[in-house]
Formats: sequence, C-alpha cells, structure tokens
Amino acid sequence: MKRTVLSIFIVSLCVVVVVVRAGTLLQKNRTVSVPLSEVAQASSTAAARSADSKQAPDFSVQDLHGKTISLSSLKGKVVVLNFWATWCPPCKAELPDFVATYNKLKEKGFVIIGLTGGGSSLAETESFVRSYAITYPIALSTSQIERLYGPIRGFPTTVIIDTKGAIAMKKVGMFREGELEKTVTPLLSYGKGK
Repeated sequence: MKRTVLSIFIVSLCVVVVVVRAGTLLQKNRTVSVPLSEVAQASSTAAARSADSKQAPDFSVQDLHGKTISLSSLKGKVVVLNFWATWCPPCKAELPDFVATYNKLKEKGFVIIGLTGGGSSLAETESFVRSYAITYPIALSTSQIERLYGPIRGFPTTVIIDTKGAIAMKKVGMFREGELEKTVTPLLSYGKGK
C-alpha cells in the first residue's frame, strides 16, 4: 500500500514538473506585438519624457568599432533598435532576415542598431557578429537605454522609430522572415511627401 501511494505521488510530481516546464517554454517563445498606446503606459519613464510621449528618447552609444551613434543624428531615417543577446535562439533565427533587410533598404534611409544585452560580453558579441556576418551597427546595450525603451523583459525586443522620430512599434519576440521589411517599408516614405 505504501509503495502504491509513493508511486502515485512520484508520477503526479513528474506530471506537474512536465506541465510547469512546458508552460515556461511556451511563455519564453511567445511573440507579442504591443500597441503604441501601451508602450507609453508600460514605460516607467514615460511621465518624465516630453509631453509628446510618442517621441523616441535620444541616446548615444559607441558601436563595436568605437563610432558614436546617437538617435538624434539619425532623424529622417527609419530606425530599428533591436535588443538581443548572443545566447538567444529567437535572436539568432531572425538575424539573417535583419541583415538582408538592412542591406536591401539602407540606401533608402533605413538603419538597424543592434543592442546586445542579457549579459553578453564584448568578446562574445564581436565573435557573434563575425560568425553571423552582421553588417549593421552593433553596440552593447546600457541600463540607461533599456530604461528609456523598456522595460526590456525578453529577447529579442524590437523598437521601430519612424522618420519623424516617433515610436511606431514595439515588439517583444522574433520577427518572422519578411516581416521586418513589410513593417518598415511603408515608414520609409512617411513624412517625405511620397
């Protein structure tokens, strides 16, 4: 009798562990698009920003080559801020499409800034960039940038800024093949009289 009760308990415990683990994996791999109105509400710094909470806050950061990049210097371009990590499988999966989209649209006023976070070191990031042949600027993310555009709760998180400097979209999760180009192409002519 004791052996049967113990067996039932062990089997039940195993089932609970499997169900909880499956739920955790599903939670990690979900993709969520956040409407612009919720981006401003979700940000803990929204109240401290200018009256127009849709404007993307300025920042500057040094890329892996030592070049300073500031958001204000990119006004008039569509800018994608991609928060990612070297250990993140969805980040790795979306990279080929990000590189292809950047290479195709960079002459039309499109910029991607990859902001590495999640504990990825400079050496890991540099090696990763070489391995994946990333052609757009990459920098180590800072807590300041993550506060301005966050909270950054998962990787990848992508913020798209239009030609007027306003946040057009924030997405937590991976972009599918072709999705980035489809999303940014209409923004490239926004405010340019086309």
